[in-house]
Amino acid sequence: MRNIFYSFAVCVLLAIGATFLGITKASLPAEQRITLQESVILTADEQVLIRSLPTLKVSAYRRAPPLSLYNKRKNQYEGISIDVFRFIADQINLPYEFIQTEHTSFNENMQQFEQGLVDVLIPASYLAEREQMGVFTDEYHHGFYSAIALREEQIRISSAEQLQQYRVGVVTATAVEFYLQSLMPKEQIFSYDSGAIYEALRRKKIDIAVFNHGVFAYDRIHFELFDMQNIYTLYEYPRGYSFLFKRSPEHLKLVSIFNRYIKAIDSRASVLLHEDDERLLIDKYIKQKNKQHLLWIVLVASGIFLFVCVKWLPQSSAHGCSTG
Repeated sequence: MRNIFYSFAVCVLLAIGATFLGITKASLPAEQRITLQESVILTADEQVLIRSLPTLKVSAYRRAPPLSLYNKRKNQYEGISIDVFRFIADQINLPYEFIQTEHTSFNENMQQFEQGLVDVLIPASYLAEREQMGVFTDEYHHGFYSAIALREEQIRISSAEQLQQYRVGVVTATAVEFYLQSLMPKEQIFSYDSGAIYEALRRKKIDIAVFNHGVFAYDRIHFELFDMQNIYTLYEYPRGYSFLFKRSPEHLKLVSIFNRYIKAIDSRASVLLHEDDERLLIDKYIKQKNKQHLLWIVLVASGIFLFVCVKWLPQSSAHGCSTG
């Protein structure tokens, strides 16, 4: 009986391990996500400049997929922006560290940068107003905003101009807020922190939320926002993403170096790894739920088996002793 018990315990551990391994996302090695299409040569002066720089403090958004996302399990940042920055920094031996922060809103990260608490903001979308705060690199990725509405409302639009017929919510201080102000009265635009915008939509304080397309695709699955849908993608307003450096003579030269690398890199592998479309995200969600259900079944079955063993083994031992 003991042999059966030990065998079952091993099977349970293997099943649990396989379940968790299945949930883990397959990943390319970091050095394969970004590659150089042509070599970039630094001058002697540029190499001296980089060696003279103190460790750069880098602030990345904790929830801005596919560009930047904090992985709590691995205790590290991931995403297209992270891959590109790490690759260039490692290529030129630039010292840097990611600042750990609990900030989850775009506005909080931007304020941290404005106050001079960090040297680099990842990612950043260009606005003339922001150029006064720092120096932008060239763009390394492009994305769009989505118009999001409750399914039950059955709202349909076919252009950004039609947004002026509705109450529209945006995340505070994002680039799209300035764009919408050029299309519609300010009285119809309502600003929220990123987490609160979905609640405002559900409470019908707004009719439509205009939010980053990639972030909503992630949030919809991660937070089970299945009562909401993307009703229109604002192709009229494509956004390019850059790195924003604190303004200084040294950083101006550093940005010039980054720009040469941005022109020379191939980031397609990173994009394929991080930029999942909605269908793939839903498939992952379903698979993860199925594996979680399987894990519960294994645990319940294990509990029942252990209970039976605890009850049966003493009786079996006592019976064996009395027989002997």
